[in-house]
Amino acid sequence: REIYRFGEYTGQSFLVIGGIAALLMAMAELPHFWIANAVYLAFVLSADLASVAKVVAYRRGLPAW
Repeated sequence: REIYRFGEYTGQSFLVIGGIAALLMAMAELPHFWIANAVYLAFVLSADLASVAKVVAYRRGLPAW
């Protein structure tokens, strides 16, 4: 459970960054194409980072805070 939670929290960081980037792009009135691609990239990077963080946590253990 802890490894799953660690991976999800780590992956969500990219989702937040992507959401902020999309918000800034919308405020700058960029074309919808680029805003949608930024959101899609955020989802992809979020899933990839979460998976990598979980695998690393399984192999090396959770980091000690």
